[in-house]
Amino acid sequence: MVMPLLFVLVFLFLNHDDLHGKELYRLIWTIIMLELIVLFITYKSLKKFKRLFESFRLTVTEHELIRRQHDAPDIMIARQDVKEIIKAHNWSYGIIGDSKLNAIIVPAHITTKTGLNYCFQKLDRWW
Repeated sequence: MVMPLLFVLVFLFLNHDDLHGKELYRLIWTIIMLELIVLFITYKSLKKFKRLFESFRLTVTEHELIRRQHDAPDIMIARQDVKEIIKAHNWSYGIIGDSKLNAIIVPAHITTKTGLNYCFQKLDRWW
């Protein structure tokens, strides 16, 4: 999708008469190589994001909440530091700790209505 757009932009801004033989092939190969680099970087980024996305773990113990994710530091909120649990309309949750910077976001794809509600009922008993 990006490659045809690059070709169109190059040929709109460059005059065809200015490009001859080797110069034209160099330009085409440069565009192809740039496209391959962009595709490779996009692939690696999406693969890393998928691994991060799938590795989400929320552990609820009697003393704390712990969020674990691949390539991310663990977030721990002690029981007494939980100030607020916010439920969004798309079944995602926000758990606010003693400061807004100490928060755990539980994405909607993680949440199953029964499992997460059970966990938060367990949390309600904390207060």
